[in-house]
Amino acid sequence: MILDGPTFPDGADGVTEICGRREVLVHYAVVRADLPTCLERAKRRDPAGPPDLDGFTALQAKFMDLGESEANVIDASGKAKQVAATVLSAFKSGRLMAKPEELTSPENKTFQNTRRSNNGRNPEADA
Repeated sequence: MILDGPTFPDGADGVTEICGRREVLVHYAVVRADLPTCLERAKRRDPAGPPDLDGFTALQAKFMDLGESEANVIDASGKAKQVAATVLSAFKSGRLMAKPEELTSPENKTFQNTRRSNNGRNPEADA
């Protein structure tokens, strides 16, 4: 399943928790650009710019300083194809895998074996 759309960063925690109950692995990317890039893109879509600059700025700020989720951030300042290639590469490497407590416990052999077989690599070793 792919969930594509605007989700606040803490939304990934909820998805990870729910999926973790069923031992479903979750990979997620926080696709983020800096504020000037976001504003420039908004102006390209609408020359008047965002209708509520303060609200737009506050929304963009919610995606900054994400703590542990910073490991899942993909710089979206480049061209769309470049960003997509970076997301795909990060996914293939296992860097975007969420690590819910239910799945990472030593008792969960299914998850441990799946994680180790991820392209022959252990994503935690790449962190």
